[in-house]
Amino acid sequence: MNNILEVDDPRGAHIVLTEENWEKHIKRRHKEMETKLDLIAETLKNPFPYIYRDAIHENRLSYYSKPDHMYIKVSVEMLSEKYGIVRTAMRCSTCKKGEEIEWAYSNRYLISEK
Repeated sequence: MNNILEVDDPRGAHIVLTEENWEKHIKRRHKEMETKLDLIAETLKNPFPYIYRDAIHENRLSYYSKPDHMYIKVSVEMLSEKYGIVRTAMRCSTCKKGEEIEWAYSNRYLISEK
C-alpha cells in the first residue's frame, strides 16, 4: 500500500493518505476533492481553528479548514497517539454536530482540551 501523502499535524502526529483510500474512496465518493490533494495536506498541517473528536468513531479526528465559503473536512483514523490514516476528505457547509474539540489554535499558542 503506497502513501500518496505524508504530513505531520500541529500536534506532532504523522498522518498518511494511502493510494487505495485516495483512489477507491475519496476520488469516487467525493469527486469535488479530486484536484484538492494540496488542500487536504494544508488542512492536516494547519487546521483552523480546531481539530475535533469525531461524533461517531471514537478513534477518529476531524480536521477542518475553510479556504473559501465551504469547509474542507479530513477524517483521520488514529492508530496510535502519533500516527493516523486519512479515511475520507470532503467539502461541507458546516462542522458536524456532536463533535468535541480535541485541539485548538488560539492567539499564537496551542490549547489542548485533553
